[in-house]
Amino acid sequence: MLGLVWDDYDPINKTLRICRHYTNDKVPRAPKSKMSNRTIAISTQLSQHLDSWKKIQEELALAGCIQNDDTPIVHSLIASRRNKKGSMVSIAGNLDGHNFDRWFRNFCVDNDFGAYSVIKKEFTKNGKKHIRGTGYSGLVPHALRHTQATLLIGEGADIKTVQARLGHASPSTTLSIYSHAIESKDREAAEAFDSLVS
Repeated sequence: MLGLVWDDYDPINKTLRICRHYTNDKVPRAPKSKMSNRTIAISTQLSQHLDSWKKIQEELALAGCIQNDDTPIVHSLIASRRNKKGSMVSIAGNLDGHNFDRWFRNFCVDNDFGAYSVIKKEFTKNGKKHIRGTGYSGLVPHALRHTQATLLIGEGADIKTVQARLGHASPSTTLSIYSHAIESKDREAAEAFDSLVS
């Protein structure tokens, strides 16, 4: 997610191209395997959110944040410099993985998807209570990947489609990781078969 740039987003076909990742070492690089380079379909709702976010980034550009097709979708303003006219402009770069993790933890705590075991600070902003602390437990970004796969399998998506979305090198990887979701479908299949022959 942190490696996505606007050139990877196709709003007409509603797809995202996954062709690089960006981790805590702050070096954009190719994904782990050939299958990890992929284009995935996205929902109309996500496409609308991305379109809205791009407009916000364009407003930031008017305020001096340089943006082009290489601007990360998830970015932070990492530097300032003077342009040819002598005005200070900010340059957008990939968001540091540690900063993203911190933002994600705080977002999850603020929205009841996680909690801190040690509360260091409480404050109210825009009428909403916020808590900051240490000892986080709750939702983590990678869990969203697992949730997507489990829900897709649970809704009957075929393994090849799930494998392609996740970028696994082979269906056997997907099968071994998500066999629990497939096993639950076995019970449904048994009941469905029973109703067909009864």
